[in-house]
Amino acid sequence: MRPGLRWTVVALVSIVALVAIGLSLPVGRDLAARAVDVLSGESDAGSDQSEPIQNADLSGSGPGSLVSAETMPRFAHTGYGRHMQSARVEYRSTNGDTGAETVVSGAVFTPLGAAPSGGWPVISVGHGTTGIDEECAPSLSASLLGLAEPIEGFVKNGYAVALADYQGLGASGVHPYTDAKTAGQRLMIVSPSGGAPIDLLAMNGGTGDQDITWPHWAPGNTSDYYWIVFSSERDYGHEVTATTSTGTPCVQNGVKQCKQIWIGAISKAALMSGQIDPSSPPVWLPGQDTRNDNISPYWTVPAGLF
Repeated sequence: MRPGLRWTVVALVSIVALVAIGLSLPVGRDLAARAVDVLSGESDAGSDQSEPIQNADLSGSGPGSLVSAETMPRFAHTGYGRHMQSARVEYRSTNGDTGAETVVSGAVFTPLGAAPSGGWPVISVGHGTTGIDEECAPSLSASLLGLAEPIEGFVKNGYAVALADYQGLGASGVHPYTDAKTAGQRLMIVSPSGGAPIDLLAMNGGTGDQDITWPHWAPGNTSDYYWIVFSSERDYGHEVTATTSTGTPCVQNGVKQCKQIWIGAISKAALMSGQIDPSSPPVWLPGQDTRNDNISPYWTVPAGLF
């Protein structure tokens, strides 16, 4: 996080919701809690062959229920894996495009030994871009594709960790990496000290999915506001709509109209006072081509401005 910035804006993505169906964090936590309960299996230190975890609860049905749970011997034999319990799981979820039931995969990790009273607190980890093929799943990698070290840190501090592979990675199906519908996002703000995230309702344009991507903080810190720029699939008056976008290259991969760049402000005073929504409606950035996508905003700082 940039020095001096006390708050972090995060775009919540449906596919980043840990072991969850759609955007349901409670389902992710429920799955993680159930998966954590089966992590007492031990693997043969001399074999890289995974084995079913015999006491896994496979009796459930519907989104979040386990289809399988197995040991992760390749990871367990590493310097990181020896210090925790681990399991690779497949579970039922919902296809973000069609709404049909699907099966996805992930991994769960807990500290060694029995769980404390009330269970371990759960952290969900969303990975970055790893590829678009089935074998690009972190749960299939001995290093978790570079995530082993941070996960070890969480586990050492007493957390259970759930790591989703995302739809189409680690299980059969297509990974909808460029699909706008499954990557729909909202802007939220959280305190580095913890607490519930605050939905930036005004900046998000209400409760609907405006396909917000590429948010970036302003590089300077003003006295009254935090400023953020982002790309969004929303109407700009009658200039940019689904109708005006018909026949343009914008309409593909789930995008229904041309995305444009917007700039918004978060009031520091409102934020510190605990106001429900400290944001303001964003402003369309002038000079954009309204017949093409504008998706990757960046700031530049003139010399002496800050």
